[in-house]
Amino acid sequence: MHISQPICPNQGPQLRHKQTAQQST
Repeated sequence: MHISQPICPNQGPQLRHKQTAQQST
């Protein structure tokens, strides 16, 4: 549960950043 908390918010912005980077290219 302690690892799920930091990974949840980390995966959210990371996934959005990857999608935005692909569109920007």
